[in-house]
Amino acid sequence: MKKRRSISLISIVHKNKNEEILLEIEYPEVYLRVKAMVIDNVILFLSVFILSSIFSFYENIPDWTRLTSLCFIILLYQPIFTSIWGATIGHQIVGICVKSAKNYDQNIGFMAAVTRYFVKASLGWLSLVTISNQGKRQAIHDQLVNAIVLYIKK
Repeated sequence: MKKRRSISLISIVHKNKNEEILLEIEYPEVYLRVKAMVIDNVILFLSVFILSSIFSFYENIPDWTRLTSLCFIILLYQPIFTSIWGATIGHQIVGICVKSAKNYDQNIGFMAAVTRYFVKASLGWLSLVTISNQGKRQAIHDQLVNAIVLYIKK
């Protein structure tokens, strides 16, 4: 069974040289996004487990410190990685990245990454089901913040 690939050719102007170049952009299959999500969830689980184990060695850690630390890991892992590096660890492992749909060289901003994460978390699997096999394969959470997920050629 042959895999269907969604490839677009786009023309961009190189920033430094003011020259136009043609790029081949490939939009990843849904299974790669699911694979990245599973890897990220394992990383989150291990991070929470390790943090809880560290906290168990200390008796005098206030509850607000524990809660803040856990919230930081769970709620900000994806937005921080996506806005700074353009990909979470799971994305990097499977070879995909999240970029601005307006400029494929630019990561999405932090607030856009936070919005994207909360919409994705709220909709769950429904968000991934909305990805079509045509065009840019944007999920609802991508469309909302004008983001695009791209396959990184290795």
